[in-house]
Amino acid sequence: MKKCIALVVGAVVLCSQPGLSMAEGKAGLQQPWFQEELHTANKIRFERQEIKQDILQKKDELLQLRAHRTAAKQAAALTEERKQLKELRTDLMDLQKKSAQTRKEFKVALREQDHAAAKQKMASWLQVQQEINVKMKEKVKLMDAMIVKLKS
Repeated sequence: MKKCIALVVGAVVLCSQPGLSMAEGKAGLQQPWFQEELHTANKIRFERQEIKQDILQKKDELLQLRAHRTAAKQAAALTEERKQLKELRTDLMDLQKKSAQTRKEFKVALREQDHAAAKQKMASWLQVQQEINVKMKEKVKLMDAMIVKLKS
């Protein structure tokens, strides 16, 4: 809540300065050379939200199935899948860190008004975001396999 208020206050202060508009305060993001990348980023985010919904549904189904099985049968049947989930989780964490670092580098390039470097950083950030979505899709497939094993 405090961050939200600070952002709103910052935007109001920025817009209240003479000669500045909200678009100019975005450090060049509203410029035409980043519009396509922004649309691509929004598509990737939308896809990720759909994948997250799938993951939540799979988790719910797994919890319901585990409630009906004994603990010994579960542990024996899903050890390999759990190892793979753990590996996926570490891969996702590494990709998130890489994404954050690339985004910071992008913002620095924007502040320095180096549009070629900013465009390159934006492209690499989008690639990392797509890799994250691929890993999350793998997680959904793995959870499907776990559900099939628990149902049988």
